[in-house]
Amino acid sequence: ILPVVLFGCGSSIAIINVSMNAVVGVLEEKEKIKIMSTCHGLFSLGLMMGSLLASYSGGLGTLPKWHLLALVLILFISMFIFIKEINDVPVPKAEKKGERTKFFIPKGAFLLMIIISLCTNITEGTMADWTAVYMREVVSASPYYLGIGLTGYSLFMALGRFLGDYLIPKFGPNNILFYGGLLCIIGLLVAIVFPFTATAILGFSLVGAGVSCGAPILYAGAAKTPGMPPGAGLAIMNTFAMGGFLFGPVLIGFISDLSTLKISFSFVASLCLIWVYFARKIELA
Repeated sequence: ILPVVLFGCGSSIAIINVSMNAVVGVLEEKEKIKIMSTCHGLFSLGLMMGSLLASYSGGLGTLPKWHLLALVLILFISMFIFIKEINDVPVPKAEKKGERTKFFIPKGAFLLMIIISLCTNITEGTMADWTAVYMREVVSASPYYLGIGLTGYSLFMALGRFLGDYLIPKFGPNNILFYGGLLCIIGLLVAIVFPFTATAILGFSLVGAGVSCGAPILYAGAAKTPGMPPGAGLAIMNTFAMGGFLFGPVLIGFISDLSTLKISFSFVASLCLIWVYFARKIELA
């Protein structure tokens, strides 16, 4: 039963992810505002708060089922409180009657965006799933600091996204993608070369800052793919992105089994090099 429930949960989150990004794209166009990065920042803030709440709940000895039940109640209450606001949100324009969006093999600029998205999402997935393991196995950090690497990463990713709606128009999405990738490489190298508690936390925080604006820029670009409804471009982008987020950490585990966790993190740094290389090969609005 558990795998079926988790599959349903994951599918629902993917649908919500596409829907929310599509609606944000419509709001940006309709209201002539930039809020995509801020909305992704709230996601990162949720990740940080979730990790802190889970740590606190575990420290109190709360059973996972009660922790999850509390989250379900919070979600239901929040949904009913904000139901009017949710219904008032404009939806993307529907396709013309009789037309259907056909799946196609990505090419051109859209393909490059997907390649970059795979690199950013594998980086995000690795940080989410492996920072605590790295702090324990490589850094040999105190148990009190095992989750701080992820907290630092999440905090700086949230801060980067909250600033993104100001930084992206000012410096340009291509430059933000390029230098964000470089920041990820530097952060990973700091954690790899200097495997100590403070330096590892610093390195993971740099990765969080570097990866922060990647998803907002790429999702906004996918929503504006020529010849495609916003939802269709986002759905295709999200399919590949979630694939990277899902299978990336598994790949990291496979590489670490064959070698070391340091080598695995070096592989992620090499993916960031690919990301940096393609960041200026496409034109992003």
